[in-house]
Formats: sequence, C-alpha cells, structure tokens
Amino acid sequence: MPSDGGDIETFDEARLTERLMLAAAAHGVGAGIWWVRNDGEVARRVLGIPEERRVRTSIGFGYPSEEAISRPKKPDARKPLSQIVHREKY
Repeated sequence: MPSDGGDIETFDEARLTERLMLAAAAHGVGAGIWWVRNDGEVARRVLGIPEERRVRTSIGFGYPSEEAISRPKKPDARKPLSQIVHREKY
C-alpha cells in the first residue's frame, strides 16, 4: 500500500484482512493478525519491502496441531441477543 495513507486504504486493508482470514478458516487453516509498529521499519528491512510502501498489518497462517483440533470446545459464552440487540432505541 502506498505510504500516503488515507481512510479508504485503511478500510480496504481491513476488508482484505477479514476475507483472507475467513478463507483460511474455510480451508481448515488457522490465522492470526497483528499490527506492525514504528511504520514497519524492521519488517520492511527483514522482508525487503520498498521504502515507499507502508507496513501496518501482518497475518500469520498455519495448520492447527492435533492437540488444538481434539481439545474440547468451551461452552458457548455468548450473550443472549436480547442483551445486545435493541430495536427503535438504544
């Protein structure tokens, strides 16, 4: 992404990140996201990224271990919809 920034680039970056992670999950691949600090100078140097490119987001992909796959799932800890959905009022 060019280093001049902008809201639309941030929006597009987030959409792309989401879609990559969803596609990975659909194929049984785990994904983790982290943000790069200091305008990505270390990442730029290590990965050979040109100076005129911005580095903000990184996604790691990998297959889960057998232990992670066979681990029992935790009970659903979601709030009921009645606590988070409001109609016609806050």
